[in-house]
Amino acid sequence: MRLRTVLFDLDGTLLDHFAAIHRCHAFAMRTLGLPEPTLQQVRDAIGRGLEDAIETLAGRENVARILPLYLE
Repeated sequence: MRLRTVLFDLDGTLLDHFAAIHRCHAFAMRTLGLPEPTLQQVRDAIGRGLEDAIETLAGRENVARILPLYLE
């Protein structure tokens, strides 16, 4: 049997990507004139999906505005 595919689960087990996630949230919120979250606030907010994290950090009313900026 020959191995053809390798999958990596990069949810924080192999890589610590919280700094990059924090930068994305900070960029999006700063762009809209909102206070930037701390690294700890971002760590506490993630885990239930991106839209839930944005809602936790910036409020439900800002999710649609922040989502495209975050993904940029």
